[in-house]
Amino acid sequence: MTASPRRRTTLREAYAVLDVLNGPRPDAQERRRRLLAIRYDGKPLGDHELQMRTEEPGEIEFAKEFGEAIAFGHLAVGARLNGDIVEMVSVSPPEPDLLVTLTDGRQVYVEVAQVTEEQSARASATIRTINKHIHNRAAADSTFERARQGRGLTFFFPDVPTSRETKPVADEMVAVFYATSFGTVDRRSFVRPESAVAPILNRLGVKYVVSPDGPTFLSAQLDANCFDPAESVDDLDKRLADKMSKVYAPGKPIWLALALNDLMQVPSLTMEALRARLPTTIGQFELVVIGTMEEAAVLSALSPDLIASKIRDSDSGASTRS
Repeated sequence: MTASPRRRTTLREAYAVLDVLNGPRPDAQERRRRLLAIRYDGKPLGDHELQMRTEEPGEIEFAKEFGEAIAFGHLAVGARLNGDIVEMVSVSPPEPDLLVTLTDGRQVYVEVAQVTEEQSARASATIRTINKHIHNRAAADSTFERARQGRGLTFFFPDVPTSRETKPVADEMVAVFYATSFGTVDRRSFVRPESAVAPILNRLGVKYVVSPDGPTFLSAQLDANCFDPAESVDDLDKRLADKMSKVYAPGKPIWLALALNDLMQVPSLTMEALRARLPTTIGQFELVVIGTMEEAAVLSALSPDLIASKIRDSDSGASTRS
């Protein structure tokens, strides 16, 4: 049997899917507009196509090079540097990841890395496994697939199960789905699964919410309250030490982009922890940008004091360059 081709979608469309799943966050539309307008490899980021891993909303994949471009784009928006970018393209080792042309005519290399604390990485992998079990159930069980059409349930995990429990947890999510009276349930109110229906979910403190009619999904997500911002800072120290020890080909100035990729993080709390431990030197780098699309810290070797940390919050009211 020939496998069906995987569907493609643009980055702009992928963000629209995330809005359906999670709801748009305040002021996200303006930040997203600036991100999608950044030019990469000859066209705006928003016009580049992604490939769906499965038919599940949000299950997308892209090449490593494009992922690096997106990660730097997020940071550029958070630091309000996006207006300084004319074009960026991927390059091959020994050069850093991206070659970026700036509005002042200069070209700089950008080395990109992710900062993710270990507990979050493990938890995120567990959640992905649970959602994969749900997808496999829908693919194998046509009755379940038909029943969930036009219905959406999201389960929020303050703690994650063991690896042996991921399949039973997915089965319990399906059991909760079948036990839900969609005609009378209070939409968008958090509900605790009954222990008789879902004992593991109940023990873990999981809560779920039924979304309004329309989108079709049954998914697990991490609760943002189960993280330690200090652990992300520990990983930041490791990433900085690793990147500062590398030897790059001589030539153009080099920027370092460190994107927070902790899926359990509360960005404002993580950034507060990071500010308390910003490095006192940035070595061979002309600029180091650390953070998210919402907020980023900028360390510069171009300032009179050699190292200047400047937090450029996208909500600070600074003028927007697009």
